[in-house]
Amino acid sequence: MIYKIAVCEDEAEIRVLLRESICKCFKARGIRAEIFCFAHSEDLLDARELSDFHACFLDIAMEEDSLDGITLAHKIRGRTSGREPVIIFISNREDMVYESLKEQPLRFIRKSRFREEIGEAVDAVIEKMQTVPESLTIQRNGRFISLRLSDIFYIESQNRMQLIVTERETYETYSRFRDFCKRLEPMDYLQIHRSYLVNWKYIRSLDAREVILTNGIRLPVSRSLSAGVRERYHQILARNLRLP
Repeated sequence: MIYKIAVCEDEAEIRVLLRESICKCFKARGIRAEIFCFAHSEDLLDARELSDFHACFLDIAMEEDSLDGITLAHKIRGRTSGREPVIIFISNREDMVYESLKEQPLRFIRKSRFREEIGEAVDAVIEKMQTVPESLTIQRNGRFISLRLSDIFYIESQNRMQLIVTERETYETYSRFRDFCKRLEPMDYLQIHRSYLVNWKYIRSLDAREVILTNGIRLPVSRSLSAGVRERYHQILARNLRLP
């Protein structure tokens, strides 16, 4: 999985520092991150990737012709569907901390102590994204059904129909495959193909062309995703099994 991070800062020099520091912090933790930088609040709001961002690092005091970071955070949440990105405010205005709380930021980084505080903020983002909900609620035949995430082997996309496969039953639901990927990849599900999202716990073996699950089912691995899938799987194994 690649974390998508937005940075909105009007000062070019600080914007470069933020991008490099955030990228370095994720890399040091064995996680890939793609950083998108914006000089104006409106550019971030209009970005086609807006709904895909996992976290937004926002400067509070922007130029007069641009929305301030607190207002921007409110508008971001109004324009995103599904999981909202976590918000991290960055500012020299420590007097703005209490006002910023109404947008429920994950962290408030002081520019005067940026180097000391950025690492902990990145750790908080990762922890937030990897917090596992106990269940997934889907709608089937007009009824809502709650499925334990630990029971799901994989999800298969058939256009608008998504098949959620467990050991005992396959559930059909109309939804967007990308929404399942967006929600479950931080929970250590692997998108191995444009049509398959797999729970790592049920992978018996994995190579460049296919995944074999513990129940014997074989699923194809996309050529374009193969290298990233294997790298991500090894990272998941190392973290969950405490491998050196």
